[in-house]
Amino acid sequence: MPMKKTKCIKQSISLLFLIFNLTVFASNTEYTINGKIINYENFDVASILLKATKVTPSGQVSESIKISKNGEFTIKGKCFKKLNQIWLAVDDIYYGEILVSSQLIITLDYCQLSKSNVSFFGDGVQFGGIDSEATIISNKWINFRRTDQQRLNSQIQIVSRLNISEFEKVDRLNKLFKKREEFETEFLSIYPNDMAWILADKRNSEYYSQLFLLIDKQNINWEILDEAMAFSPNVLGNSSYQFYKYQSWVLGESYIGSNIFKNWENQERNLNKLTAHNKDFLILSAIPDNLEWKEQYATKFLPYVNQAWVKEYLKELMVQSKININEINTELSNSKYSNFNSPIGKSHREYSFGAQSFISEQNDALSFIKAIQKNFVDKAIIIDLWATWCKPCISDMKKGKRIKKELENLPLVIVYVCTEQGSSVENWEMKIADLKTQGTHIFINKKLTTSFMDKFKLNGYPSYLFFDSNGVYKKDVVEGISNLDIEKLKSNI
Repeated sequence: MPMKKTKCIKQSISLLFLIFNLTVFASNTEYTINGKIINYENFDVASILLKATKVTPSGQVSESIKISKNGEFTIKGKCFKKLNQIWLAVDDIYYGEILVSSQLIITLDYCQLSKSNVSFFGDGVQFGGIDSEATIISNKWINFRRTDQQRLNSQIQIVSRLNISEFEKVDRLNKLFKKREEFETEFLSIYPNDMAWILADKRNSEYYSQLFLLIDKQNINWEILDEAMAFSPNVLGNSSYQFYKYQSWVLGESYIGSNIFKNWENQERNLNKLTAHNKDFLILSAIPDNLEWKEQYATKFLPYVNQAWVKEYLKELMVQSKININEINTELSNSKYSNFNSPIGKSHREYSFGAQSFISEQNDALSFIKAIQKNFVDKAIIIDLWATWCKPCISDMKKGKRIKKELENLPLVIVYVCTEQGSSVENWEMKIADLKTQGTHIFINKKLTTSFMDKFKLNGYPSYLFFDSNGVYKKDVVEGISNLDIEKLKSNI
């Protein structure tokens, strides 16, 4: 990835449906992962929870994996790129990355892992088979200078939201990724490997993703994006999925407050800037989260698809969208309307999955926050300010479900505050029912949204505010739910 100064200037669908169709319709090679859990005799193998989260062209899809009585398990699927990313979780004792193209063998020592809670690579986990080298180097890299990498990644994530010029943002982004490249060089001097291209591929995907995020979508200088538009990831993972997703924002010339249907027209006009291969992946990554829009989107972009399996997928998407809407309407009909006044607003709905919604009529952010603090005495509070049309918001809420389990024993609550801007109560209700995110949800009007933006100098969605258990606002403690620094959070509660 060249980082030249000249360049610097310049829903959801059901999980089972996605995993089935993206597997059945793909014409790519199939992979098989054979795994075995050993030394589990003192544990009930039937109670072991094994989950594989596969990254597909249209996002993450999770499935529970069945373990046989002798501890064996199998994971199968299609590889859409040279390597495909899967995240493997075993109870709360192991979490790691898998990169696979054809065949991998995994051996997990349950007794050993239960003693040390290994993340990514360490004692108790072994990889073998054709794709073992790719998986090992990737997991070792994640653990390498982990604290430094996390700090660097946090700095990278906030560049697009800084109140500085576009030129300064790109310059800062280049310097941060130069540091990332230096980490990789240091890592490879210790662990030289023929699969080093994987690190560069992920870095390129992440760099261009951030570049897409920070450029002015209302006044795009296409010349500075030549290299980004020509880039084609070889690893399909979280980084490359975001690459295609954020690239779709550029092609759609999408900005806060822009019209979604106008964005589609822009994307349609700009698709000729991509190769046929990248065009298909971008169309899949840009499928809207709004269930009512999915069918319209699929109908519009179906004629531009090149690969047969993508065409079949979009056709099935149109059918499944209608089914999902019916399921959400059923959830809404099963929820209970509530009618009582709370410091945080008028109660609205109680959902069967553990969510409570309110509608606030306040117009001042500070008064609103005091009301929330009154409702959650002696607890630290994270406010997640989001919008129903905001893809990063939706993505973080989905990914954040896993990490929320680690927060259960902390004196902490997450309050999901949705803006009226570009949305409605009806869309908000449907999105809550679709995401099934537990906790407190509050719908706020445009005046209160503006008050938040002005008083806390927020630049867009999602935005996160943190108040400790004494009610003190602390900046930069939370930059996302899915990537929470737990130790940093604990030290600030």
